[in-house]
Amino acid sequence: MHNLKLKFLLLSIITTGTVNAITIDFDSASYAIPVGQIAANANGVDGWESQDFLGFVVPEPGIGSAQALGFGPKYVLPNSASETISRDVNLALIGNGSGSTNANFYADFIINAPENAPGRDVFGISLYGNAGGESVGFTFDAGNTVDGLGGDLGIGGVSNIYYNSKYNFHVSFTGSLGDLRTYAATITDVFGGSSQTLNGTLTSTELSSFGLTYSLADSTADLETASDAYIILDNVSFTVVPEPSVTMLSLFGIGLLIVRRHR
Repeated sequence: MHNLKLKFLLLSIITTGTVNAITIDFDSASYAIPVGQIAANANGVDGWESQDFLGFVVPEPGIGSAQALGFGPKYVLPNSASETISRDVNLALIGNGSGSTNANFYADFIINAPENAPGRDVFGISLYGNAGGESVGFTFDAGNTVDGLGGDLGIGGVSNIYYNSKYNFHVSFTGSLGDLRTYAATITDVFGGSSQTLNGTLTSTELSSFGLTYSLADSTADLETASDAYIILDNVSFTVVPEPSVTMLSLFGIGLLIVRRHR
């Protein structure tokens, strides 16, 4: 019995390594689509803030296990040439204060269009820091594709991705002594395997929010030129995983000695 209690103690010491975590589950009851509707307004649900029905919950269209978040002018015209849907996360970019630490943010996305949009719409996916709106992410512009490369939407004039193909957005934060501001942001074609990575260091010490953006490629164009394309998001998670600190390792070692003495 004593050995069993000690083993549980050691397990609790080890599992305290995860200090920050968040999962956004669009299949949960809070996002339920009302009976008889094909979508649900996401504005104000679970902390999301956007124009009514520019952000919406839809049945699973080839991403995730069931429902997903959509954003774009499928059901309503935007109020302005640039719109955002965002949700506060308020996660500190710190570890345990000793050793190396890493944090990982994951989300899957699809940019959906019934047919290739003629360059009217620009979509984006980003994490935002607490230092003056700092962001880590990508924008996708159908009017800015790269000659000679496959794909329907350009990514900053560097490469292209395809409409209606599934991608993973992954941001890895690394650092030492509790500082996790160095990042590598990658988008990967889930089926094709191709990827693109941005590297940098944030001034921010906290991820304040996560969001999707939509804008007209021509900010002076009539809002009615917006197509019914939209970006779909699912499987959102963020976890900070510190290596065991010196103190934790010491406790672990002491625990092992106690276990040996009780045998």
